[in-house]
Amino acid sequence: MKKLISTLVLVTLFTFCSLQSMAFLPIQSNDSTGTISVWTSSELLPLTNLLVDEYVKSHPQVDFVISTGDGLILAEKISSTGNLGMVKKESANQPAWNGLWKMTIGRDIVVPVVNERNPYLSEITLKGISKKGFLRALENPTTATWSEVLGIEQGKTSSCRIYGSPMVTGALADFLQANPDQLTLLETTDAADLFKKLQADEYAIGFCKLADMMGDEGTEKMNGLAFAPIDVNGNQQVDYFEQIYSNADYIARGIWIGKYPKALYENVYCVANTLPVDKNQTDFLEWVLTDGQQFLLSSGISELVSNERLSKVSQLEAVDYAVVESEDTGYTTTTWWLLGIVVVAGLLFLFNLIGIFRNDHASVTQTDEPEASAYFSEQSIKAPGGMFFDKSHTWAFMEKSGFVRVGVDDFLQHVTGTVTKVKMKLPGEKIRKGEVFLTLIQNGKQLDIYSPVSGIIMENNASLAADACLINQSPFSEGWVYVMESDNWLREIKSLVMQEPYLKWIQKEFVRLKDFLSFHLSSESSFGQQYVMQEGGELKDHLLEDFGPKVWEEFQTSFINNAC
Repeated sequence: MKKLISTLVLVTLFTFCSLQSMAFLPIQSNDSTGTISVWTSSELLPLTNLLVDEYVKSHPQVDFVISTGDGLILAEKISSTGNLGMVKKESANQPAWNGLWKMTIGRDIVVPVVNERNPYLSEITLKGISKKGFLRALENPTTATWSEVLGIEQGKTSSCRIYGSPMVTGALADFLQANPDQLTLLETTDAADLFKKLQADEYAIGFCKLADMMGDEGTEKMNGLAFAPIDVNGNQQVDYFEQIYSNADYIARGIWIGKYPKALYENVYCVANTLPVDKNQTDFLEWVLTDGQQFLLSSGISELVSNERLSKVSQLEAVDYAVVESEDTGYTTTTWWLLGIVVVAGLLFLFNLIGIFRNDHASVTQTDEPEASAYFSEQSIKAPGGMFFDKSHTWAFMEKSGFVRVGVDDFLQHVTGTVTKVKMKLPGEKIRKGEVFLTLIQNGKQLDIYSPVSGIIMENNASLAADACLINQSPFSEGWVYVMESDNWLREIKSLVMQEPYLKWIQKEFVRLKDFLSFHLSSESSFGQQYVMQEGGELKDHLLEDFGPKVWEEFQTSFINNAC
């Protein structure tokens, strides 16, 4: 009988939702004809023309109007509703572009390569080349030796020569934070000339576009050359998070997740006033992110990695909804809601009556004794290996996809007690490390929690909206908060710690917590008995649960905001 009633409830809900869905339908136009207006910088005009020409081959019903402009004029035109734009990072980062929607569609990447016969290849692979090493070679092109560039013992005095086209000088100057006039490159006319000289000079370094290293089928055409690792932090070793130079795909993925120097690449953006909703525009942009990627290489632009493409396509899937008029049935939307509520309430009432009837005839033994209070200490805090922890009592984990999953640590959920509600950011929002990214709420009392990393929120945990206590039950798995696209993972993890140092730091946090309780809760008459076991110093689990908003505010100000 119980199963029958449950089934009736589900069927009723399904029928009710189906009827309701008839009143709200997505706006989907079947008309794929129209005109798309695209404004582009002069530099990207060849690429824009190529993408449009290839798209029109399979979508001849769509017309394009392509216009060029630079600076403020370009920004003004793209700011106009209905226009798309194609620009590089340098333009999109100017103040005039603030507030516009932008999406990366490709990258202009400069990479260092060396001859595979270089006698120092093993040292280059293990140590990498630091900013200091590159500067020494570029500022003293006739006297700098590989020993000096690599910072190894004297004895190997072969000269280090750096080749490249004039276009890479600016990128190198930004990367090295040097005056371009002080950098001397042995110039080459094009990529073919660079490769020829590198193959003939085993002691040389060359800077070229990553796209130039790729063949028509997306395969590498190294021809006796190898990528040279960059020692970003200058510690004379290629750290685990710098091991991205095995092949072009690794480098591209490393750039996406923030492991490559930003000065050595420029994003190519599609820009608009707001997130495009016109079907013609979104269809074109989805094509650029998928089938159109194959045409970027011929313009010297590198493709996005597959997971990044998928994440960006998902950003274009927002659909406006509108009420669709239907034939007059005599029932309004409100009527359907009321009818559905009455039916479901009636079935649930019947279900409860049966339950009460059965309970009256069942022999059940109950006890009035409350469970013993639980306590927690340093030894009871969980900290899974492989995760990074922040002083904001949050964690971050780099997944194989390149995205970063973040959440709240086990210590904080022990202190707050059962979380009844959360306030989360929305997918697409950008958050910086140290900014409020989550609010934990317990029956009206709340704490603001600060983000461990910077980036764009790709997904929030919708399950928390329905069951916020997942943070208490499983903070490291089902209770995760966001999946994010990190802005600079390599730089920001330097301020995070892993399992062992985190557990040592937690011991200090327990001292701080006890200090907070002593100084801020001394007025509580039963404080000593209720919240601290004097022998061993364990604390009452969920100790903030019994306190009001004032204590929560003091905990926010004195403990969370003053983390050390």
